Amino acid sequence: MKRSGQAADPPFTMLSGARGAAGTLVIAFLPVLLAAMAALAGLGHANFWRQRAHQAADLGALAGAQSLDLDQLAQGVVYLLVEQAMSVAEETARANLTGRPADAVTVNVTVLNTADGPATDPVTGRIHEHPTVCVQLSVTVQFRLGPVVWTQAMTAHADAAVVPR
Repeated sequence: MKRSGQAADPPFTMLSGARGAAGTLVIAFLPVLLAAMAALAGLGHANFWRQRAHQAADLGALAGAQSLDLDQLAQGVVYLLVEQAMSVAEETARANLTGRPADAVTVNVTVLNTADGPATDPVTGRIHEHPTVCVQLSVTVQFRLGPVVWTQAMTAHADAAVVPR
């Protein structure tokens, strides 16, 4: 029993003889911490390129949807110039993926003119009532986790329709 006025034992007195245990634990778990940090960096890299691919597909589809046949539009018919829309959509999508080699980016553009009736999206199967530019994009990205290197294709799909007012 402690006398009054005497200091109480410090907490964790049973660990008082375990000197240097913290250093050993840090050294033991340091590789796990570094591997977790590398994995998080890889996930961030993947998320970055996935977002870039979606943005490029969106911008390509929007740019392609502006390739209207103005002569037919003057007559009240909304119609896309197919070759021009495909070219502009692909150029815009590729321009928004700077920093990737040309062979690492694949762009497929489909133009759906609906003058003869509704058209089906080749990727989603959705029925389009209005002229639409569909952009499907794939970007090959290389990931590293220490000595391990692998590649992954990040894909994106975007549609842009021309809806009359």
